[in-house]
Amino acid sequence: MGNWHFVGVALLLTALPGLGLGLVLVTGLWRPRQLEGAADPDRLRRSVGFRVLAVAGAVAALGVVMLLLRG
Repeated sequence: MGNWHFVGVALLLTALPGLGLGLVLVTGLWRPRQLEGAADPDRLRRSVGFRVLAVAGAVAALGVVMLLLRG
């Protein structure tokens, strides 16, 4: 295994907490208190969750690309 495999694995491991946090926010299992003061807290929570999922998904996709193409 080359160094690219380790980079791919590191990127996948880095993306896991973001994917988990994004899913918890989007599904509504966690409602942060900081968002309660917003005009529409549910909409804000979902939009933040989708943004976290998008960034974590991009990092995970990059990790998969590193594993597949550099293998």
